Amino acid sequence: MKRMVPFILLAITLVAFYPANAAFISPNWGYGGELGGSRGDNAGGNEQWRPRMRGYIQTKLFSVVTTQLGAGYTELQGKNTYNTKTLEANFRFLLSPLKLNLMFPYFYAGFGVTKDIQHNNTSYLPAVPWGIGLQSFVGEQLMLTVNAGYNIVLSDKLDGRTRPDGITNFITNGKHDSYYDFAVGLVYTGAPKSLDPDKDGLKNDQEKEHGTNPNKADTDGDGLNDGDEVDRYRTNPVKADSDDDGLNDGEEINRANTQPLKADSDNDGLKDGDEVNTYRSDPNRADSDLDALADGAEVNQYKTDPMKADTDGDDLKDGDEVNKYRSDPLKADSDSDGLKDGDEANYHSDPLKKDTDGDALSDGDEVNKFKTDPAKDDSDGDGLSDSAEMNKYHTDPLMVDTDDGGMIDGAEIKATKDPLDPKDDLFELVKGKKVVLRGINFDTNKSSVLPESEWILEKGRASMVAYPDVTVVISGHTDNVGSDEANRTLSQKRAQSVKDWLVSKGIPSGRIKVVGKGETEPMATNDTEEGRAQNRRMEFYVE
Repeated sequence: MKRMVPFILLAITLVAFYPANAAFISPNWGYGGELGGSRGDNAGGNEQWRPRMRGYIQTKLFSVVTTQLGAGYTELQGKNTYNTKTLEANFRFLLSPLKLNLMFPYFYAGFGVTKDIQHNNTSYLPAVPWGIGLQSFVGEQLMLTVNAGYNIVLSDKLDGRTRPDGITNFITNGKHDSYYDFAVGLVYTGAPKSLDPDKDGLKNDQEKEHGTNPNKADTDGDGLNDGDEVDRYRTNPVKADSDDDGLNDGEEINRANTQPLKADSDNDGLKDGDEVNTYRSDPNRADSDLDALADGAEVNQYKTDPMKADTDGDDLKDGDEVNKYRSDPLKADSDSDGLKDGDEANYHSDPLKKDTDGDALSDGDEVNKFKTDPAKDDSDGDGLSDSAEMNKYHTDPLMVDTDDGGMIDGAEIKATKDPLDPKDDLFELVKGKKVVLRGINFDTNKSSVLPESEWILEKGRASMVAYPDVTVVISGHTDNVGSDEANRTLSQKRAQSVKDWLVSKGIPSGRIKVVGKGETEPMATNDTEEGRAQNRRMEFYVE
């Protein structure tokens, strides 16, 4: 407990001297001297108080940090134990987080060296001083200083003796010599205490120069000290809103992080105050909603919402509407065709043209009603426009061969045939094309063509007559009922029966080849009756 007495007394002194008025100016520089006492912490109850002295130069590093570079003389003595005289040099940091009046209370810590000068062949030993203190003006350029501390020497050689095992320093728990000290002294400073009574960082003559109030730290009430406005931000300390942008300087620095000397910090065409207070946009980001339009352009030119990337909710960013598609960013369906602009972009139709492909059907009707391609006038590529199929011929605009008769709808119209009647169709027999002959039927496990199949056989015959230069391969296919070999044989016989019928009707035998594929090339599943029925088929392949 005795070890802590000097620190407790000094702490009480700091509190007792806390005044209510007047302002303390921490000097930028000064030099001082101290006298006091020291008491070792090396020999238990045998320690005695001995004199010490110290001189130093101090400089203010930051508003709350002051440094001291000093040197001193200290005596240490333990009754009938040891006696030494030392010289020391150290560097201290004085931290004063409290802004009190008239005084400068601080905590200090540092590093340095000390040397025993009483004994021969001694070394410089590293030391760590720390403690508390205060400084207070007692004259225009003179301060009283009081401090108390504890010094740890990172060695056991300062007192000229070796500690017994088990006797260690109470802080480091090692064999380290140490001592307490206290001192009272004076510091001469070149700065009188009356220079900055409001502690705003401006001296009185500077306050007069700038027209600020020397007794009011924030003359214009903008939330910034006058000194910060003058020295740090270069703003006007007598004008709350230096750049007239609708935000006072303190709001710009502390809340919005904008530039207090630039009305439009992000150069988007809107004042910072309007962004913060009116539009709620980001005054430090030219495009707050990242839609590729500057906030100023959204507000002043396009009347869009600078905080909403897609103002009209059409799934296109405002910037894309303006710069890429030239559509209206305030109207979800710019051309009123029944499709949102975003949908038109996805369908590759023109959001500014109701009928992009010119097929006499609006883009909205094509997508929503007919399911056709709004960017393609002939969705199924059959040679008829979607509008002609829907309104004139009543065919399916999504089906090349509406009647599934073998001729595409456009070819039927060109040949004056009915695109809704499969019986008048001809197969298009071009090289490399495969045609399925739907409707050729046989009895189960038989190869004789049933009479009901003659209409499709006739269609095949007529097609071969219409294409006299082609050779076809007739391939027979079965389902998977029965063995592989039986099915291959049956499919071969059925293909031969079809050839025989065509030859009997005048088609040269040399233009026709046959092959039995059996169940090897299904076109549907064999797990259902419907699938098996599709797999039982005849095909023409044009060589």
